[in-house]
Amino acid sequence: MPPVTRLIGLTLSSAIGVVSTFVLAAGVARVLSVEAFGITRVATAYLVIVCMLGLFAVHDALASTVARAVRPEGVADLFASATALIGAASGIVVLVSMSLLLVVGYGSPALSRALLLLTLVLPLLAVTQAYNAVLQAVGSYRGCMITQIASGVVPLVVIWPASIIWSIDGWIGARILSVVLLFVLSLALVMPYQRGGRVRLPVLRELWQFSRLQIVSGLLSTAL
Repeated sequence: MPPVTRLIGLTLSSAIGVVSTFVLAAGVARVLSVEAFGITRVATAYLVIVCMLGLFAVHDALASTVARAVRPEGVADLFASATALIGAASGIVVLVSMSLLLVVGYGSPALSRALLLLTLVLPLLAVTQAYNAVLQAVGSYRGCMITQIASGVVPLVVIWPASIIWSIDGWIGARILSVVLLFVLSLALVMPYQRGGRVRLPVLRELWQFSRLQIVSGLLSTAL
């Protein structure tokens, strides 16, 4: 793909994703009550925060190491190891978050229920973001465009109708369904690169060290 075509395609796909997200937020705001819409905003912000904790900067480590990998089997091992590491990190976040929600609670019963249910799909959400981040590193710009468009369009066509029909319960269920659908799409796009990969301790160690450096660097930048 020529560089100019690639740039235009990535820009347009990103714009489509952003516009779709805006249309979804505006549409949901019109069909839900004020309280229910507030729950969707809190739940969305909550997902962003716990997903950052679940990723533990492994997506940056994966993209960087994949870009430097010279053997296809090395790339496959990186994918397998990163998936295992993200699964472990996000699993810990899920256990801690659900324990806090069950013991302490958060706001109204409807909000607590939404957060509890959405927490269950955190590992899928974290792995999806990691896979999407690494598509450009492996040179799959078409895959990048597809995921950018899908990240906005899939929630739009799934969540908006469900919110109209079933209100906040429809939003919660459709939000979970959209996470699952986007995970399946990302998995299909990266499958050729991770086929035959195995979880290896040296690769896990390399990803872990890189992730810690990224987190420390980010914290220092924020502090300064």
